[in-house]
Amino acid sequence: MSNQSDLEVKLDEQLRGAGNTIPQGYQRQYKFCPVRRWAADFSWTERHLVVEVDGGTFIGGRHNTGVGMHNDIVRSNWLQIHGWTLLRGDTTMVKDGSLLAVVMEFFSDAPVLTPIT
Repeated sequence: MSNQSDLEVKLDEQLRGAGNTIPQGYQRQYKFCPVRRWAADFSWTERHLVVEVDGGTFIGGRHNTGVGMHNDIVRSNWLQIHGWTLLRGDTTMVKDGSLLAVVMEFFSDAPVLTPIT
C-alpha cells in the first residue's frame, strides 16, 4: 500500500501480532464516506470502528496545523454522527504500544480504563 506511513506499518505489524485479542478482519484505507474522499487508516466495518494514526505530532505535522485540526474535527464529527467509534493515536502511542492497548481494550469484554498521566 503506497500511501501508508511508517507508523501505520508499525501499527499493522502490532495488530497482526496481537493474535486472537483483536479481530484480524480489519481493512486498510477504507473509504467510509460516500461523498468525501476520506479513508480510515484502519477499520473494522462490522464493529463500526476506525483507528487513525496522527503522525508528526511533535514536529508540526499536518494534524497540528489550523486547517489540519479543522479537517480532523469535521471528519471525527461525521464518523460519530454516523455511528462509528473513532480511536486516535500519535507517534508516541504507536511506538510504545499504547495505541495497540487501546484497540485491545475496545475489543475486550471487560475494558480497563487507562489513567491519564
